[in-house]
Amino acid sequence: MIIPLTAAIIFGLALAHYKWAISRTNLETKTFLCTHFLTLFGVGALAAWWWGSWETPLFSQPRYIGLFLIIVSFGLVYNYFLVRGFKRESLHEYELIDLLMPIFTVVLAAIAFVDEREPVRIGLALLGASVFLITHWRRHQVVFKQADRWLVYAVFLMALERVLVKPILTIIDPIVLYTLRTGLISLILLFFFRPRLARIPAVEWLQLVINGLLGVTSMVLIWTSINQFGVVVTELYLLVTPIVLAIVSLFFFKERWTLLQVWSFVVILASIGLMNQLL
Repeated sequence: MIIPLTAAIIFGLALAHYKWAISRTNLETKTFLCTHFLTLFGVGALAAWWWGSWETPLFSQPRYIGLFLIIVSFGLVYNYFLVRGFKRESLHEYELIDLLMPIFTVVLAAIAFVDEREPVRIGLALLGASVFLITHWRRHQVVFKQADRWLVYAVFLMALERVLVKPILTIIDPIVLYTLRTGLISLILLFFFRPRLARIPAVEWLQLVINGLLGVTSMVLIWTSINQFGVVVTELYLLVTPIVLAIVSLFFFKERWTLLQVWSFVVILASIGLMNQLL
């Protein structure tokens, strides 16, 4: 199960760097989105050219065209929400909200697909996500602030995307699909926002390229895992992502862990170990 575990670790690093890049660059939201997707498309296109398989009936079947356009729309919207939320909230805040995503995704996958309704897998995934969420939920934080709501909306749309992408992955290489997705999103953003790319400093382009490498690698691995092992199994392994974010917060932002948090890490790793034995 190297693929989903590696995906979770790299995805956590990509999110941490994404938050850092948004906070440290002086780019406005629209310009940041345009440059971010341009670098994702550039990195993805190079990788797809070397390793991708372009033999696909994606654009010959209306069903898959419709699903593709939906995930493109979701990618546009939730990335906008992420940037809005990350400009106001800390990585620690997102770590908490990100724990909602496995719950959303597992429930949606079980509703949508018969092969995702294996009770033990669903139970392990929901157990790990729920324990982590409960132990990280700070007291009295019942009502989300406005900035938090942007992140909640983003997480819900990301969960929907992971479910809807599953049938498309049966007919197309994950890296090719990701390249087509980011390419179309880039065209849409450039058409509507028309950013002045020449004015962006080289050091900020460098940070975007680094994030592009992390982002493309993590998303392709996540989609590969969904295609090979299913949505529920992938989501259980992706619970390692908030652990990675917690480690980043500990070392770089001096966030302290509680005993409950450590216990939740143990529960998640035990659930993953049990799932690995069952597969």
